[in-house]
Amino acid sequence: MRVVEIRFLDTPSAKGFVPILYKILVVVLFAYLFQSAFVRCMYSYTDHDDNPYIAGAKITAEDGLLPYKDYRCIHMPYYVFTYSLILKATTSLTFTAKIISLASFFLMLVLIFYSIQNALAMKNQIFRFMIGASALIFIINNPFTQYALARFTYDLPLLLTISSFLILISLENKKHFFFRAAISGLLLGIAIGFRLHFIMFTVPFALSLLLFLKYSKSEKLKLFICFSCAVFAGLIPVFILFAIAPQEFMFDMHDFHFNIDMKAQPGAALPLGTKLSNIFLLMRDEWQALVLLILTAVVLVLKLFKLLKNDIVNFRINLLLITLPFIVYLSVRKLLLIQYLYPISVFLILFVFYGVSALKKHANYAAILVFIMSIFMIFDADYSKFRSINNPKSWYALNRNKISTLVDEAISGKARVLTLSPAEIIESDSITIYKEFVSSPFLWRNSHLIPEDVREKFNIISPKEAEKFMQENQPDAILTGYYPESLEMEFIEFAQNNDYLKVELPTQRKLKLYIKQ
Repeated sequence: MRVVEIRFLDTPSAKGFVPILYKILVVVLFAYLFQSAFVRCMYSYTDHDDNPYIAGAKITAEDGLLPYKDYRCIHMPYYVFTYSLILKATTSLTFTAKIISLASFFLMLVLIFYSIQNALAMKNQIFRFMIGASALIFIINNPFTQYALARFTYDLPLLLTISSFLILISLENKKHFFFRAAISGLLLGIAIGFRLHFIMFTVPFALSLLLFLKYSKSEKLKLFICFSCAVFAGLIPVFILFAIAPQEFMFDMHDFHFNIDMKAQPGAALPLGTKLSNIFLLMRDEWQALVLLILTAVVLVLKLFKLLKNDIVNFRINLLLITLPFIVYLSVRKLLLIQYLYPISVFLILFVFYGVSALKKHANYAAILVFIMSIFMIFDADYSKFRSINNPKSWYALNRNKISTLVDEAISGKARVLTLSPAEIIESDSITIYKEFVSSPFLWRNSHLIPEDVREKFNIISPKEAEKFMQENQPDAILTGYYPESLEMEFIEFAQNNDYLKVELPTQRKLKLYIKQ
């Protein structure tokens, strides 16, 4: 029996009810997306992942110290400088950083939506809306997206990378194509300056210029050179920091992660096949991610059997196909963490919805099917926190500085505070933190794996040096309770042996402040 297509979805409506309905639906969609993203950003908790960025920003802003040269900063430097500028204007760093994350995430959704709309300009507005809306709803209700929003260091570089991708796929149009290739490379270079993970996009993006564009060999080579040079241009500040302190930079960005931290992480030693199977298991356990995996497999089969309209999405699909292996490898190269699956999820969703929109047959029914799936995701989402959104006092993004306030009140004056979680207490002008503990707790917990001469060379404090260090640089207060007592024992014992006054801070965590008498 022949399946009858829904013909009205094949051509755009110029007049009448459909264009008006389309505009209304777009407004409703983005209102839902913004509210959902806002709630998740404001209520999501952070963890110690942001210590090197935020603590580094404080001592860079206040003391003018440079990452790598003056203190250990085990991540790329652009967030440090961005947050330093914020601290020059306001002490509410967490809230401002969350707003940057929210704006980046929301702008990424807008760009993806309108890229899909432009790609489907010859289809009906309702078809375009179903494809675009489904893609965005899949993104925002993906469990890995929700997890990564708590760690607000992914959204800005992912926005830059998505922007780079969208500019890259526009190169099928020759208008200003060398300029656009350069802008694409520059954005990707800047993204890498925020998080090194995004370096894995450079190879497939650059290769796509040589492999998939229907240009002459000389034009392809020029585009490749423009793109590559622009990536390097986006990393000029990183190269300057490397030139200033090459050994320190290499220790922070390479030796620590791949020679030290990997030895301390049980999951890092797993075979590549096991890590890849763990990705599957993680996605299988979340039905939204499982649906995405199934749809990805379906689109791969359709691509293999040439059931997609190549003239519409050939370059996009091919670029995504060669990109996916690189970002999958990125997720497991060192250690499989949930937030590492955030970029993969977004690019898988792009792959799926570009594919669905370009089916040679039954594309309309496929669009309706994925739209229905996205509606299920909306109804299955957790909206419990929406009820308290009118109470800003309940927003974690505004309350993280509560710890700074409590420490201020307990000490009453300027104080140098030692803690393994300096990011929690930087929102105060009267609190000074230790540059040696910017990258806590990562360096501290792995310091026993670092040779003594290396610790001395790079000013790394381990439990062996802790007593001497605290005697020579006596803290006005010591804050503990963020980590197991075994990890903080040297600080607790020092406080007890030197008659520090113990104060219990009224927080959900059992935080203790030891104050020098």
